[in-house]
Amino acid sequence: MLDAQLKTQLQGYLQKLVQPIELVATLGADGKSAELRELLEEIASLSDRIAFRDGGDAARTPSFEIRRVGSDVAVAFAGIPLGHEFASLVLALAYCWSAVPEVGTLLAHVASNLDALEVVGPRIIAEALSLVSAFWILKRSFRFPK
Repeated sequence: MLDAQLKTQLQGYLQKLVQPIELVATLGADGKSAELRELLEEIASLSDRIAFRDGGDAARTPSFEIRRVGSDVAVAFAGIPLGHEFASLVLALAYCWSAVPEVGTLLAHVASNLDALEVVGPRIIAEALSLVSAFWILKRSFRFPK
């Protein structure tokens, strides 16, 4: 599902995983569920710190969560995150393997990894900045587990 160049770049990015995460899917018998399974299995194959598991209990199908193992930290997606949504997936992976960073740290992280994300296209910058804003608002509103 992912082209060779994107797979290589994503694999390099996933080498930074410190904590194990799991991709927990809620799938049906339809074609979109099969596509999502393929994508999640492919991502899980890129790092020994990522596990794929079917059998989620989300209300929407197909959907999945990225969960930090051993905690209640999770980010949920409905549908297949391809195109500009793929950037959100990569940033969600980063969020789940670490504590929510300070805004400056997150901006620096995004800036230092643009080479890994630029394949997605120029909309990645706007997408990343909107996610930074969302994380900043969440961080100011809620207490996140460490």
